[in-house]
Amino acid sequence: METKTVKAEYLCPALTFFRDGEVDFDAQHELYRRLVEGGIDGAIILGSSSEFYAMTPQMRRAVALDAIEQLGGKMKVYVGTGCLNVADTVAASREALDAGATGAIIVGPYYIDATPEGVYAYYDEVASQVDGDILIYNYPDRTGYDVTPDILNRLVDAHPNIVGIKDTVGNSAHTQAILNGVRPQHPDFLVYTGYDNNFLPVVLDGGNGCIGALSNIIPGTLAAWAAAVGRGDLDTCARTHALVCKLFELYGVQSPFMPAMKYVAQLQGVGGTCESMLPALPPADEAKAQLEALYRLIEEYESKFGGK
Repeated sequence: METKTVKAEYLCPALTFFRDGEVDFDAQHELYRRLVEGGIDGAIILGSSSEFYAMTPQMRRAVALDAIEQLGGKMKVYVGTGCLNVADTVAASREALDAGATGAIIVGPYYIDATPEGVYAYYDEVASQVDGDILIYNYPDRTGYDVTPDILNRLVDAHPNIVGIKDTVGNSAHTQAILNGVRPQHPDFLVYTGYDNNFLPVVLDGGNGCIGALSNIIPGTLAAWAAAVGRGDLDTCARTHALVCKLFELYGVQSPFMPAMKYVAQLQGVGGTCESMLPALPPADEAKAQLEALYRLIEEYESKFGGK
């Protein structure tokens, strides 16, 4: 029997580091260096982990252009450009693509719920005006609606530049349903889970990989995990999955999770503060104790198995 090679990817939805209310570009560059050296396949700039929703337009633009300059040619760089207004989304997408981004990743309008036809119309209008690759960012918990396989098939039929999706839904069966519903018509459509702990089930079902925030703090380990899937190394797959499931506790330490993840990054020497944009607050002492325990777990794992 012929064995099919699995090509799994891990992309990092990069954190944005702040100091005194401004972007800390020195910390950003240190993060990017770690991602490159760790072997991560790509970066998502201005995703949810980046706190795009709380940044000024000037800050978003500066972060996007800086990341493209720092990472272009070293890995894939997708820039989050989704806005409530179509014209703003189109303008941000065009600027990112013109600057050298691999593509735009676009979350649909949030705050206002939308019908399936409204969701289709938004992406249809944007894609018709953007000359470049688009990933759809499906995050029903934040937008209030689901970008379904039916909507996706219609969109890709009309716009070949819609090349994939980040599906941020905790139940991996949801992402598998996208694979089952879209791949028969569009076999090259990229499907990524937005949850680190769903990486294995989604990839083994035919997905392309994960866009997961734990890659901010264990990039080498997760890049090695993706490589292990490709070569069928079940021991590495199993032990890394167990580590990820344990580290997944980080997302529950506080909400939103970004200050908690920045605290772990700070312990690793990335960034001098865990400052985030409001309404996100620094971790309390009890939360810091939990995060320090997770940091020690990372240190123990990497000391034994490598993967910094």
